[in-house]
Amino acid sequence: MIHTMFEDYENFLAFIGLIFVSGFLLSIIKEVFLGIRLYLLPTFVPPDFKKYGEWAVITGGSAGIGKCTAQQLAKFGLNLVLVSNESEELKMTAEDIQAEFGVKCCDVMADLTGGKKAYDSLWAKIQDKDVGIFINCAGIDGKSPCLFLEETERNIQIMMALNMNVVVDTTYRLCNYYLKKKKGVIVNISSLSSFFPTPYYATYSACKKFVDDFSKAVMTELSGTNVTLQSLTPFFVNTRMLSDKPYLMTLGPFVPSTETFCQSWAKSIGISNTCSGFWLHEVLAYCTRFCPSFILNLSMGKIYSNAEKFRKEVRNETSAEIN
Repeated sequence: MIHTMFEDYENFLAFIGLIFVSGFLLSIIKEVFLGIRLYLLPTFVPPDFKKYGEWAVITGGSAGIGKCTAQQLAKFGLNLVLVSNESEELKMTAEDIQAEFGVKCCDVMADLTGGKKAYDSLWAKIQDKDVGIFINCAGIDGKSPCLFLEETERNIQIMMALNMNVVVDTTYRLCNYYLKKKKGVIVNISSLSSFFPTPYYATYSACKKFVDDFSKAVMTELSGTNVTLQSLTPFFVNTRMLSDKPYLMTLGPFVPSTETFCQSWAKSIGISNTCSGFWLHEVLAYCTRFCPSFILNLSMGKIYSNAEKFRKEVRNETSAEIN
């Protein structure tokens, strides 16, 4: 009798193990097919972005991911409205894109941390255009990686304004507009750091968590419409934000150039409600779901240690030059 019960127990555990393994394999297969749909198929079947509208609006469009994304969309013939608070860079970027790709490219100087007045001003300048794609790309990471109490109050307020107030306001206005025209895409730039509480990027990751959760929640409410709200969750990209963080470049192929990343992610616009934008970032995002929190914390601690070491070296070099 005991032997029979033991065999039944073994069979039960084997059955549970089979279910677990099957579920794990199915999740991997699902991710592979999603990756093919996001990053491989668009290479052979170019997306038709003009079906949403003739214009795309990109905040933070004067540099980094915003600028490079604008160039990618211009290749598909979309007219562009670039929004930034960097006047010279913005004007130069708009002129270069217009000359190179032969599309209309407007530059809108705006400080989006300025609240409702700034939002109203931006909306007044774009509401007469057939906007089909709107990308919330403006953002900063402050002094990160750093301790929360080492961050400046101004940086904290800017991160909260750009990732919360601006995202909510533009999403609200665009959703109402798109529902009337019965089509459109909004992309809110989040981060892979939104997947778990990220020490040394505390404010940044928490704000990006808001962007991701907010976008997914509203997208659920929009199901059944032709309006797409997409949350983009990349890992590190070699943008201007990393110019003073050479220690992050040791992560190698997981930190693609801005051009490589934007060539990858731009083609996925409107396809999925959420993605990381680059196939290696998708792998990291998948692994993060199963990674114990203490390992993630140790990894972030290592990045912070490297950052402190680099800052100390810079301070020593500066001190030596002064002396």
